[in-house]
Amino acid sequence: MAVRVLITGINGFAGCHLSKLLSEKGHEIFGTRVDLNNLDVISRYITTDNILVVDLKNRSGIDELIRKTAPDVIFHLAALSWVPASWKDPALTFEVNLLGSISIFESALRHVPSSLCIVISTGDFYDATRIPGAAADEDSPIVPRNPDAISKMAVDLLARQYFFSRKLRVVRLRPFNHIGPYQSESFVVPEFAKQIALAEKGKAEPVLKVGNLDAERDFTDVRDMVRAYESAIGKCDVGECYNISSQKAYRIGALLDILVSESKVKMQVESDPTKYRPLEITRLVGNSAKFRKATGWTPEIPIEKTVLDVLNYWREKV
Repeated sequence: MAVRVLITGINGFAGCHLSKLLSEKGHEIFGTRVDLNNLDVISRYITTDNILVVDLKNRSGIDELIRKTAPDVIFHLAALSWVPASWKDPALTFEVNLLGSISIFESALRHVPSSLCIVISTGDFYDATRIPGAAADEDSPIVPRNPDAISKMAVDLLARQYFFSRKLRVVRLRPFNHIGPYQSESFVVPEFAKQIALAEKGKAEPVLKVGNLDAERDFTDVRDMVRAYESAIGKCDVGECYNISSQKAYRIGALLDILVSESKVKMQVESDPTKYRPLEITRLVGNSAKFRKATGWTPEIPIEKTVLDVLNYWREKV
């Protein structure tokens, strides 16, 4: 059944892919943006009249948005999500991520109290050190190590409290790392891919500047990830939290090797100390058994295809 959907941050990385998927399923889609990124992509799937300029810091703007669009489902994706930036300006990170989410929750309760609010949190706030080699499930200890993860932990816990105390119909999704086309070069795989694409076109030296290649992360193709988001509608229990992950650990260096093997020029790899994060987590893998049981979702796209698609995206973009 087609429903009215509001996607906050619709022109972001995941928002682009989610809007495509939902439009293909016949839903009426509205979205918020604050910049011009990926508007050419979004306009392929929905009318630009439904893409509204609303900043999460603008409480009255958010309230008017939800009143006018009256969504049946809200996918709350909008956030500041780059970890290094959260270290530089943690106050702005909390203002946008936490206070902006409060505005979404309050306006939903005021204007569309029966709507479903799907909050996209993160798997980045779990403690990955307690049991070496284990995958984090929803009951694993929460020990965030950067302002971005702390802000999203706060949003997740606040959403839970809104469910218990205010009866907000909320589902909390905790995605682990996801990659694919349209992702900013601020993130590791597209950063590698952009450097290679520039070198292939002679716009940069064939030298890859890299950080910690030994870190291991749980990567899912973004197209599989947004399928998971969509499958949460009607299948996940209101008030609950769910991890979404591939349940596999990928070494950053192994993904780099795939990219280098596909490069049309010989690349030299050099370590760059500026690309190392404070309090780097060496390994983080998610257990998504709870979500898979509830929805039947499983990832389908091989990591090799994902990485090559990222490289091809940057070849076209640069």
